Amino acid sequence: MSRLGLFREIHRALNELDAMEGDSFLFLLDIDGFKSVNDTFGHPVGDEILIAFAQRIRDTIRSIDVAARLGGDEFAVLIRAANSKQHRHHIAAKTDRRWLIHGVHLHRGARLVAAAAEPFDLPTGRVIVTASEGIVQLTQEKGTADILRDADVAMYEAKSNGRNRLAFFEPILQQQVASRSRLEAELHNAIEKEEFVLHWQPTVHIGTGRTVGVEALLRWRHPTRGMLFPVDFINVAEDTGLIVRLGKWVLEQACRQGSAWQPIDLGRQLTISVNVSPHQIIDGHLCGYVRNALAESGLPATALILEITERTLMVNSPSIHQQLDELKQIGARLAIDDFGTGYSSLAYLRSFPIDIVKIDQSFVASLDEDERAVALVRSIVSIAEALGLDTVAEGVETPSQLASLRRLGCQVAQGHLYSPALSAEALIHYLHTGETVVPAPL
Repeated sequence: MSRLGLFREIHRALNELDAMEGDSFLFLLDIDGFKSVNDTFGHPVGDEILIAFAQRIRDTIRSIDVAARLGGDEFAVLIRAANSKQHRHHIAAKTDRRWLIHGVHLHRGARLVAAAAEPFDLPTGRVIVTASEGIVQLTQEKGTADILRDADVAMYEAKSNGRNRLAFFEPILQQQVASRSRLEAELHNAIEKEEFVLHWQPTVHIGTGRTVGVEALLRWRHPTRGMLFPVDFINVAEDTGLIVRLGKWVLEQACRQGSAWQPIDLGRQLTISVNVSPHQIIDGHLCGYVRNALAESGLPATALILEITERTLMVNSPSIHQQLDELKQIGARLAIDDFGTGYSSLAYLRSFPIDIVKIDQSFVASLDEDERAVALVRSIVSIAEALGLDTVAEGVETPSQLASLRRLGCQVAQGHLYSPALSAEALIHYLHTGETVVPAPL
């Protein structure tokens, strides 16, 4: 059905509310990161996915329901419920009325989200995507435009909560959307005015206590809210594509500052770690940015570590393989950040040119009380050693955690036990004192 046809159906459903024996809802679905799919696999593959997903929607809904493609990768489903008035009165008395009264619709919405997540086996290969869904109930107080607006608000709430999920519309979400729009505008302005700054957390060799590198961590000096951490704005940067410009700035600044901190003794090279968003790799210009940043700063390529997430590697495409291979040819090293929290981790180590495995801090935090965490870290270290990879433990906070990591054979650690993230000035002092970081005896 066309967009205009859906509008007519919503208008008709609104006019029939009094006569209906149940509630009507609009489900709005949007494929997560579909631009990345087109950029990675090409528009013909993207079109195949849209056609296949549309068929899955048709197979999921009933004959009385209405489905439409609104444009791009956005779909809508108008669902009419068939609950009796008696059933509605019964469940309305329950504690959480919103979820219980719409239980049937929640199930249907979940089926639509699940339909998107099933792999698409196309002639060109298998592609995996996800979808986010917003749900809004039709009421007489709202017109057609209001229904579509509220469904869109709920859908973006689902995306902001991690994607591949659904969300019901609630009035408070309108305030959140306004806040998000304001943050997006401020983010544009902040990039233009360079309101960002890098802080640095040392990475330390566990055996010698020597600082062997630093990780660049982004901060936003917001003019009214003070210092903001990435959790406060990075999702907006990624959703709007601003992460590419922001990531380029981080790379340039990290290489420039890192070059000034290199010791005279080349044998004690200080590594500079920079986090890279999946969008930066899919954008296709990362290798050029890295070359330029290294050339302009004079930082040795071997001193640069690019940290990527397992989510990046889940997009198993030739272009990503090619870019990672090219980064290796440049001389940079590649690390998997938060290792163990994604899927098919061992396949990534075998298939991609990885140099370093960063053990997620959630495993490190549990070393003192969870034998399973100990077993997992032991396995990660053993596998890394067998493949000739280095290991770095994140979030080390206690001497006992460090003792466990030492026994398990982990090579490098970072965390508050050694040092929190430091400003550039504080790090310079830290590096120039010549102090060796040695934790208290264990």
